[in-house]
Amino acid sequence: MKLLFVCTGNIFRSMSAEYLAKKYIKDNKIKGIEISSAGTIANPESPFSYTIKNLEKYWCDSSLHRQTKLTSEVLEDKDFVICMAQHHLDRVRELLYEWMLFNFLAYGKKDDVMDEAEYEEKHWSYGDLEDYVKTIVDYIHDAMPKIFEWLDNLEIERKWFVRELPSDYKSLEKYEIIQWYCKNEKWKNIRIRKQVDKKWNTKFFETRKKWDGLIKKEIEKEIAESEFDNLWKKVWNWYLEKTRYIMPYQWHEIEIDVYKWKNKWLIVSEAEFKSWLKARNFIVPEWFGKELTGNKKYANVNLAKR
Repeated sequence: MKLLFVCTGNIFRSMSAEYLAKKYIKDNKIKGIEISSAGTIANPESPFSYTIKNLEKYWCDSSLHRQTKLTSEVLEDKDFVICMAQHHLDRVRELLYEWMLFNFLAYGKKDDVMDEAEYEEKHWSYGDLEDYVKTIVDYIHDAMPKIFEWLDNLEIERKWFVRELPSDYKSLEKYEIIQWYCKNEKWKNIRIRKQVDKKWNTKFFETRKKWDGLIKKEIEKEIAESEFDNLWKKVWNWYLEKTRYIMPYQWHEIEIDVYKWKNKWLIVSEAEFKSWLKARNFIVPEWFGKELTGNKKYANVNLAKR
């Protein structure tokens, strides 16, 4: 996995995130992740001495850091891009790539991590810049466990209409599903599901989701029938029923959902990916129709409300 942090100059925020993330994966013996950073402008400039000093207290040596400017070439092999502010997201989008906002991943907020110039302009304060840099370095350090928890539970999903079912769909693995929803302040929604396979084996699940665009955090656990019944009593008028077929395709599994009752005649396919790069490079089967990724009308929770 290749992870890129982005800010403006690549001498403060994204630089701090790069070195603190490298320290985190080293301390936690996490393998297979490459960390780097870049700036949308990155004019030739030395890193802040305050930044280097505050990273040193976390045993991060950034003294040899050199700026990298954000380009298509820098982005092309990256699995995830984490931006410090909205205008960085806009630039990444202009380069035809997908992104995540640092504060959203770490703290569930959609505001920016300000740089030193934005902080000075907003607060008209020039005497406590060193304190601000220290605060942000500490803030980014404390966010790292949450960032990597997100990455562990990340779901990147693309969705399409299905023009026609594959000719062999009846032989595919199949589940009958009924699920209910409720809202939750911390999570976008909580879902409970009853799932029955071809042999009439029944399982029950509770799933919590939070998302921003096509990137989702999903935590799902199997629960006992008694727990399912207890949750079901507390809810929920929002529900839907569907038959799900599981189809191997390339290096993925495609889920084909044939909806019932109030959503009858709707057939949708979904594919999940471990990175934005894999999602972008997915070769779409000819029998798929219009892409629905990001179309809230066809989110399951909204179909359940109908």
